[in-house]
Amino acid sequence: MRRYSLLSHLKTVPGSTPDSVDAAALGSWIDVVLRLGEEAGRAAVTFNYVGRLLAYAPADADGGWPHRAVRDQIERLRSDELERGIKLGRYNMRGVHGKQIYEGGEQERALSLENAKNAERAAAWPRTSAMLATIAKSWEAEAQRQDVEAAQRKMRG
Repeated sequence: MRRYSLLSHLKTVPGSTPDSVDAAALGSWIDVVLRLGEEAGRAAVTFNYVGRLLAYAPADADGGWPHRAVRDQIERLRSDELERGIKLGRYNMRGVHGKQIYEGGEQERALSLENAKNAERAAAWPRTSAMLATIAKSWEAEAQRQDVEAAQRKMRG
């Protein structure tokens, strides 16, 4: 129980500095955590929590997110649960946000575009690129929902 409490509160990717990630340190840390999760009979949830932590990774020198050391881990681990954790972490990182009463999905469209660009930059990492494209599509769908809600508010107002 304490292990998962600790994992859920981490916000710094092991081996990371403000502008880089030590690939060997990150890979070693992930392997230890996943082994402990497996020993505890909690492999799937461990992958998810590791993914949520990886959502906090810095950007790469190529300007894209996530750092290539994280991209390499996504490709190596090939885990849907890890990727689900990353997606959830990225979504939750947005936090509380404000909108004008008739504002549609402009903010969400910007997030979609950012993730689509990251997917292009990560083309050499196919799982990572696909995950980022999925995130982009989710933000685009949210933008469309926000457009509809704004139009409905205008009609009532």
